[in-house]
Order: sequence, then C-alpha cells, then structure tokens
Amino acid sequence: MRYFLEIEYKGTAYNGWQLQKNAASVQQSIQECMTLIFREPIHIYGAGRTDAGVHAVQMFAHSDLKQKITPVLLKRVNRFLPKDIVIHKAIKVADNAHARFDAVLREYMYCIHLKKSPLLNGLSYHYTYDLCKMDAMKEASDFLKTCKDFTILSRKSPDQTNSICQLFEVRWEIKSDENRLIFYISANRFLRGMVRRVVGVLLCIGRGKLSLDEFKYAMMNHSPLPVNDKAPAHGLYLNSIEYPYLKNKP
Repeated sequence: MRYFLEIEYKGTAYNGWQLQKNAASVQQSIQECMTLIFREPIHIYGAGRTDAGVHAVQMFAHSDLKQKITPVLLKRVNRFLPKDIVIHKAIKVADNAHARFDAVLREYMYCIHLKKSPLLNGLSYHYTYDLCKMDAMKEASDFLKTCKDFTILSRKSPDQTNSICQLFEVRWEIKSDENRLIFYISANRFLRGMVRRVVGVLLCIGRGKLSLDEFKYAMMNHSPLPVNDKAPAHGLYLNSIEYPYLKNKP
C-alpha cells in the first residue's frame, strides 16, 4: 500500500531534508522512527529537498507499507519522532502516485522581522537595513512573474539541465503594525537555492543597493547581477504542495 505522509518540521537542527551519510536529516529521522515502529526497513521519498536550516509547514513524502496506518499507529509514530518533526496525516493513494513528480504547485514563504525580537530568532530573518524603496521591491516582484529562466537566481548544480520555471504567485504581505514582512512565491518547480536568492536580491532593491532597471536588464539578458545577496535559511518555509488528486491545505 502506498501512503502520502503530510509532514511539518522545524529545520534548525537538520542539514536539510535529504538523507546524508554524515549529517542529521529530516528524512533519516522519519525513516529510522518508522523502521523501529513497523519492525521492517522503511523508505520514504520526499516531494523535494529543503536546505539546511529551512523549515516546512507542509512537506509530502510517499512510502510503500505492508501495514495499514491507523490513527493509533500514527500517534505512536509521532510520539517517537523528535519534537521538531510531526506527521499530520497518512493518506492512502494509488500505487503509482509520486510525491515529487505528481506535485503541480509548490509554495514557499519567507519571514522577515524589522525590529529585534528574541521570540522570532531562528524562525524569521531579522533585517536591519532600512527598506526605503519598497515600491521598487514590489515592482520587481511583479516583474518576476513575467520571467521564465531563473538561471541567474539559482545555485549552479551539475544535475540541473533545465532552468525554466512557471511562477504562479509572487507577493509581499506587509504587517506594518508588527514590523514584519512575509514573502510568498509559488511555482511548478524551483531551482536549487532559488527562493533565498530571490529574497536576497529583492531586499537589495528595497534598500537601494540594486536598482530596478539593473535587475530587469540582468533577468532579460541572463547576465550576472552586481549583487550576490542570499537570504539566510532560517527565515524560509516550504509552505504548501498541491497535487491534482489531493485537497489538503496546511
């Protein structure tokens, strides 16, 4: 039986989602826990990767299991998982359903606070510069939706042969009364390091370090940007993933 697991995690203590030989990962923690509970080797396959320190409000992974996952069994798994990982749901799906290849939309959220807050430390990026050109930052965000090739806004990877992404939404939510900004971006796919690079560049535009014209020129001509800022991992969240056959809002 194939199951989709809806997972939430705080990524601070992990070197990303992906299983690694010499570092703790979210995938490893879940597999080890389920192997212990089910008393057989369990492998899960995620909808994608998140970098070290990145969090997830909603990640999906699939696994083929011999036992039916009952609410009691899921509760037991969660009791043994680390406190910073939880499996909210186990959804039985078709045997050919795939958590990575069947996803039609992924949304990321990036959290920023402009005023020092110990409670938000590690969960949001404390941005200390004055965003004097926020209108330009918003215009650059709107412009991104017209772009297709995001080579210059991603980390080069030897297995990356296609840099084309279809963006569905790019927007800023400004909570002026709380001195907070939340950036949302959704697409059919993302390149490695793309979201943190996008946020870093947009913040450069907002503080006047990079002009809107320079940004547009670089994107249209696929030329290197004069800035190389990348937002830190701890403000980034994989917010939701959509499938044509699932209706699960995080």
